[in-house]
Amino acid sequence: METITKENIKSIIKELLSKESSSIYNKSEDLFGKNEKYEEDLIKVLSILDDAYYQNDEPITDDATYDKLKRIAENLNIQTIKSKVGAKAKKGFKKIKHLAPMLSLGNIFTEDDLTAFINRIEKELYKKLGQGLEIIAEPKIDGLGFSALFINGKMIKCATRGDGEIGEDITENIKTIKSFPIEIDINKYPLFPKEIEIRGEVYINKNDFIKMNEEQEKQNKKIFANPRNAAAGSLRQLDTKITASRPLNLFVYTYTITNDENNPYKSQEDFLNKIHQIGFTTSEDFNLIKLCKSKEDILNYYNSIFENRSKIPFDIDGVVYKVNEVSDQKKLGFIARSPRWAMAHKFPSTTAITELKGITLQVGRTGIITPVAELEPVNIGGVIVKRATLHNQDEITRKDIRIGDTVVVARSGDVIPKITEVIKEKRPQNAKEYSIEKETNNKCPYCGSELIKDEDKVAIKCSNKINCPAQIKGTIEYIASKDVFDIDGLGEKQIELFYNKGWLKEPYDIFKLPQYKNEIKALEGFAEKSVQNLIDNIEEKKHMPMYRLIMSFGINGVGDATSRLICAKFKTLNDIMNANVSDLTSINGIGEITTIDIINFFQDAKNKRTIDNLLQIITIENDIYKKSNEIDTTNMLYNKTFVITGTLESMTREEAKEKIREFGGIATSSISSKTDFVIIGTSPGSTATKAEKLGIKKLTEEEFLKMIKE
Repeated sequence: METITKENIKSIIKELLSKESSSIYNKSEDLFGKNEKYEEDLIKVLSILDDAYYQNDEPITDDATYDKLKRIAENLNIQTIKSKVGAKAKKGFKKIKHLAPMLSLGNIFTEDDLTAFINRIEKELYKKLGQGLEIIAEPKIDGLGFSALFINGKMIKCATRGDGEIGEDITENIKTIKSFPIEIDINKYPLFPKEIEIRGEVYINKNDFIKMNEEQEKQNKKIFANPRNAAAGSLRQLDTKITASRPLNLFVYTYTITNDENNPYKSQEDFLNKIHQIGFTTSEDFNLIKLCKSKEDILNYYNSIFENRSKIPFDIDGVVYKVNEVSDQKKLGFIARSPRWAMAHKFPSTTAITELKGITLQVGRTGIITPVAELEPVNIGGVIVKRATLHNQDEITRKDIRIGDTVVVARSGDVIPKITEVIKEKRPQNAKEYSIEKETNNKCPYCGSELIKDEDKVAIKCSNKINCPAQIKGTIEYIASKDVFDIDGLGEKQIELFYNKGWLKEPYDIFKLPQYKNEIKALEGFAEKSVQNLIDNIEEKKHMPMYRLIMSFGINGVGDATSRLICAKFKTLNDIMNANVSDLTSINGIGEITTIDIINFFQDAKNKRTIDNLLQIITIENDIYKKSNEIDTTNMLYNKTFVITGTLESMTREEAKEKIREFGGIATSSISSKTDFVIIGTSPGSTATKAEKLGIKKLTEEEFLKMIKE
């Protein structure tokens, strides 16, 4: 495995974790330490997220983000991550060791992932679906995992999942759930193993959850974020009376026994049938189990559950596929953290219905006005959503969105929530139409300047490019972001505070912040170590690659890839500032519109003064130009444009981009007719489909690696 750098891990985490979760950086002082390898940093972040979810029942990020971080760890093949699938046992509870580890399931998200899973098990078992191989599909219930040990038919003890090896003793608590049999008549059911751990999930029905929260609110007690947290918090009570008062239910879905030779279950289907006959609740009680003998069976099941999940009385976040025959399961075995014979197929975007209470406006660094929906808070996929993007006035008009409407809000992974539909039959008579121009009297809500709208564009913009506070703060936030200067510790809240203090009057005042070190330390919430880290980070960035400085200018169409192309062509910043149209358009990947924007930027007198002043504070170097002149222009990658989609196994996508650039290729994030190659990893996105439509050559990861070697 290639070395994972501090920057890799930090950028991954910053990109995936929402702003609401940014406090996790403060939970471990050495989270981004100065050691040479940084695998441990990702482990610590996952540990923090595990503790929040499994131990405190208060997740600090959504499931999709957590899943992505776990997949990154797996794809990077970080061997030092332990077989951890939960968190340590909570203080106050006795600890119980499971007969065998309670492992987590691997996740799939697309049909291609499903195909890969089926192909792998068919290859390893030497048989095909429908020809001796069966897959049993069950709903993936979003609750709290438990494992109950039965000896001679009597439940002896029960534990939570914990860290997978050791859980919390919830024996007395589980007994309060009336639907769970705690003693089995082994004379009546002689095949029930003498020693077995019955495993399942404790949950709360959706309607019961709403009623419970209403009661909590009446008593001025804690309001639970979602049914899963409510179930976990209810079951993990030191006072069993509290547990007994909560509307808990459970499902049984698997087992483990100490002696395989005495296993009476020939298949997963056999286990579920026999355990159901004894009196344990399974998904069969809701007719939600299907034995699949083809890929079509599996997809039909998945689609049916996904489309009808709102009708299911409890929360599910996907479905689970298991190889049915126990003998086949044994052959496939396990990897470090999960069985090879089972996989969870996670659902995509989650939706909810709520009321649009109002619309507020945001102004970004380019002056574009973005309307934001203020919603009646609603739980979507375990996260309370209060706001959603409305994109622009045309979107509001096209969807006929009005204040007071009942709307459908969708949220998918780390994507900003958005309104997908207006339920017009529920529209009140006083629902108010919304117009940005009318509401603002055609004035910027932040600086009062005139709003403008290009005839051929939908965006409404503030005309005050120089002195609008919102644009200044937005530009500072952009410059400090990971993609540009990557100044850790200078986020939206800090920028707002420092701007109000007068320390950040314009974007590049960032580099003057060290002179306010003592004043910053005196502010509430700023520890000496965090302030020193911020100052050190700023000082470090005073020496930077030239392409990052060009990116920081925020010129339309000039991001990471274009900045690198410019630096490969021109040796110095002065050369770029004096470039003409033909100089710039001769670069493969830069069009006429971007060329004009670049020239206009550098001809602006204020921009020239800013650059002159900035170069008195910072130093820049252009390693890209030097390297580009050393490249063998006869290699297969030179001057070719590449796009990567999906996850690569041998390297990260950023590392692959660096390889492309080393050989003089162009790595971009968006596909177009000018793209030469699309590299297809696992779980590719829509880019793969677009490549087919455009007739662009697709490369597997192996073909790409071969191209590099050649």
